[in-house]
Parts: sequence; structure tokens; C-alpha cells
Amino acid sequence: MRGAPEAGWPRGLLVAVATVAAATALLRSPLGEWGLDTMLRADGEPPASTAAFTAAAWLMAAAAGVRAAVPGGGPPGRAEASTAAIAVTTALALLAPLTLLAAGPDLTSFGGFLRGVLALELAVVAGGLAGLVCVRRAVPGPVVLAAALFLLLALGARAVVIGVFEPVPLIDPAGQVTERALDALRGQERWLPVASGAAALLATAGCALAIGRAPVPLLLMAAAPTLVRAAGALLGALWAGTPVLTAGTAAEWFYPALGAAAGTLTGLTRARARRPAPAPRSRAGHDPAR
Repeated sequence: MRGAPEAGWPRGLLVAVATVAAATALLRSPLGEWGLDTMLRADGEPPASTAAFTAAAWLMAAAAGVRAAVPGGGPPGRAEASTAAIAVTTALALLAPLTLLAAGPDLTSFGGFLRGVLALELAVVAGGLAGLVCVRRAVPGPVVLAAALFLLLALGARAVVIGVFEPVPLIDPAGQVTERALDALRGQERWLPVASGAAALLATAGCALAIGRAPVPLLLMAAAPTLVRAAGALLGALWAGTPVLTAGTAAEWFYPALGAAAGTLTGLTRARARRPAPAPRSRAGHDPAR
């Protein structure tokens, strides 16, 4: 693809838009906000987990789009990588405020809208730069794919858990939280981290198999869920404030990290098992096939 920088960016843009569309659909579904976030929401601001997941989704969309625009098979030209990064990030930067305005969570103040736009624009820029670094450092595409898959699978698993433990109604006629709602919230708090861990395991296992035994990409893949969650929390805090940084439990960090490590080791083990055996040699040490 060297010498044809315009050839790859439409594919990258398609991947970026598809990633952010899927994440937005999951976040805006009736199951996209869990009951505790709804109860803790104040002053019309978006709930903490929604802000963190939304920021992470736009970051991963940009990173995956830039990396997909320049596939492997040789070092890309500097112009090719830069063209892909500019095209993908510019499109997402223009799309972010429109999406936030049309489907953003509980935008009741202009200041909150501006903070949301700032958070998403910074997420797009950070994701584009991360994708560009991956391209120029020849980080395999499956590493970025694993991070994006983790986010989407975690959102899907989150929606399932919320559906199983749906805390409705939250408030009784006397204005008190119902016992049923409290039980449902405890169930969500117990199973949401486990679901995220399972998402991390599934996302990394297959992608690690595609990478093989390359140590640095495997380490990056094992760390990808934690990095995605941390980036989403930091960027989401610009939007919804410090509750984004304090709302989660230690289990919500531990299980995805454990799942990613287990998935990476699983993929590595399977890659070693599939490695072809060396060809037999003659007693003189020469390959008989020659």
C-alpha cells in the first residue's frame, strides 16, 4: 500500500464508525444504565459508568480505525499512516458532537454538553494518536482488535447482566428504595465485574492465537482491557466529574485484568500447540528434503 495513502482510510473510517455505532447502541439501549448510576445521578449529569464507557468507545473507535486503515505486511509509508489518522480522527471529531446532541445521556445543561464534547474530542485525538503509534511501531492489528472487542463484549455482557437483575421499580410510593431494587443492585454489583472478566478473556484469546509468540504484543494485549478502562475513566471524569473515578470497585479492575491474562495465555498456548514440528534431518545433519 505504500505510495497509495488514499486506498486504506475508507476502510479505517468504516471500522471506526461501526465500532462507535455498536457501542452507542449498547449504551443507549434501555439496559445501558444500571440502577445504581440512575440513583446516584445528580444535577442532570450523565451517570459515571456511562461517561467512562462512552469516552472509551470513541477512543477505541479512533484507534481501531487508524490501525485498520494500514494493515500489516510491511512498514507503511509515513504519508499513508498520517493520511489515515487525519481522515479517521477528523470524521469522528465532526461526528462526536452530533452524536452527543442526538443521543447523549441526559443532557440538561449547556455546560454539561460542552464538557461532553471536550471529553469525546480528546478521546478521538488520543485514540488516533494511539492508532498511529501502533501503525508506526508495527504493533499487530489483533492487539487493537482485542481492545475494541473487549469494550464491545463488556458492554454487551453488561446489558445482559442488567437485564437479569433489572431493579424495577427503584422507589416505592413512600419515596424509599424498594427491597427488590436493593437485591437487584447487589446482584449487578456482584456479576458485572465477572461479566467484564469473561469479555476480556474472550476478546484476548482468539487475538493472541493470531499473534503467536511475540512477547511485546502479548503483553500489550494482556494490558489492553485495563488501559481502555483507565483511559475511559480519566476522559469521562472531564465530563461527569470525580464520581467516574470513584464509582467502580476493585473487582471491576481485577476481573478484566485476570480475564485478559488468562485469555492471552490461552491463545499463546494454542499457538504453540499449532506450531508445526521441525522437519526431520539425516544423520549428517542435512535436511533430506533438499
